[in-house]
Amino acid sequence: MTFRHVTAANDAIAALNGIEVADTGELASVYEREEYLAWLRGSWNVAAANLREYGDESSSATRTIPIAEAYSRCLAQFIADHPHDLATIEWRDFERMLAAVFEGLGFGVTCGPGSKDGGVDLRLTTSSTTYVVQAKHWVSGKRVGGKALQATVTVAMLEGQGSAIVLSTSGFTRNAATVVTSVQRARLRIGGQWEIHSLCRTYVSVNQGLLQPLDPDAVIRTHTRSL
Repeated sequence: MTFRHVTAANDAIAALNGIEVADTGELASVYEREEYLAWLRGSWNVAAANLREYGDESSSATRTIPIAEAYSRCLAQFIADHPHDLATIEWRDFERMLAAVFEGLGFGVTCGPGSKDGGVDLRLTTSSTTYVVQAKHWVSGKRVGGKALQATVTVAMLEGQGSAIVLSTSGFTRNAATVVTSVQRARLRIGGQWEIHSLCRTYVSVNQGLLQPLDPDAVIRTHTRSL
């Protein structure tokens, strides 16, 4: 793959949207994949900085949206092809990627602030219910324990409806299930690296037209698991 250096916001959108679906599968070596991710981040950073410098605040915020969406789509395609490189993605990019994936699979998506989010990174809505999502992506590889699961499911229970989903790139501790009560467990779904990869693969297949759009609630049942 050849990565064209971009210097403006419009160039960045065109470049990111120009990535062919099959392209990331050709990144055979670790070096090529690192180069690709660096190019993605560089395109995003250049475009965002360009908008901040030359656009007014309102237009900058509006025009940043398609760049973020294109960037997130590229990340989802990359992880669909290279699931073992999930750890190389930055935590905020991981959340953006999940937002794009869920939106592409038919959910209404609201993103949290990124910090002091009350245990909720994303809120998903369907025609029948809501889901609060906590996305754990720790560089240290620390596994998610029962208390973190409890904190997220408690938010869903306090809001009175819906369920909680905790997605962790590093998995869950062995005793996590012993901390969560049976009532909480009924309102909780979890997913590790395999489920995250599966979500990305399904998103790519739907986006390519290779798979018919699924019922969003069915997506949760088939791409996450009970504790």
